[in-house]
Amino acid sequence: MRALTRRTVFFGFFILGGILLKVFWQGFVHDVVRLPKHFVHGTITVEEALWKRRSIRMYTDEAIVPQELAALLKATHNTASADSVMYPGQSFNIFVYIRHVQNIPAGLYHYCSEKQELRRVNKKVAMPDIIAAVPGRDWIRKSAAMLIFSADYSRIAVPSWERGMRSSHIKIGKAVQNVYLEAASLNLGTVVMMAFYDDRVKQLFLSGSREEPVCLMPVGKPLKDAR
Repeated sequence: MRALTRRTVFFGFFILGGILLKVFWQGFVHDVVRLPKHFVHGTITVEEALWKRRSIRMYTDEAIVPQELAALLKATHNTASADSVMYPGQSFNIFVYIRHVQNIPAGLYHYCSEKQELRRVNKKVAMPDIIAAVPGRDWIRKSAAMLIFSADYSRIAVPSWERGMRSSHIKIGKAVQNVYLEAASLNLGTVVMMAFYDDRVKQLFLSGSREEPVCLMPVGKPLKDAR
């Protein structure tokens, strides 16, 4: 009888451990989104993408797919390397606000380019708060996602601070242009936004870090003939 009781307790702890492990694993998977390695590719040439590239501000409410988001994010780091002495390591970061991407829960994520994955930031962000931080940009409410480019200027090597900051902005500028071209090749719409309340954007997306917002890029399916 005593042996049976011990066995029952053992199996009870075993089952409980399995349940706890499952809950932990589900939470872990939920917090880390591995982007598709085989993302979609455009069918037009670079020259055609240059001619097609537009700043698109009007979107449908249609979701984009993870393969499209992966292609856009991959393009941000497909740039020629600049001098890293003045700004060692990665010179900028990208946070992604997900609103309507298939199979990815809505929320704020940090993009890890080395592993091609999104890591959830433990912070709730609502679209009305974003709209309040970018006055006169109500049209962003239908964007499927938003890329937030930021930089940590405290990592710039002294005494080359001004040159380091310039290098960081140049790299972000190249990444932004790549997103424009990739979006054009995928028939997506985007626009770069630099007019916003810095303190509100930092509080929304970058609170608790030394990152400073540089620009925002909403992305979505464009309305017909949208500009």
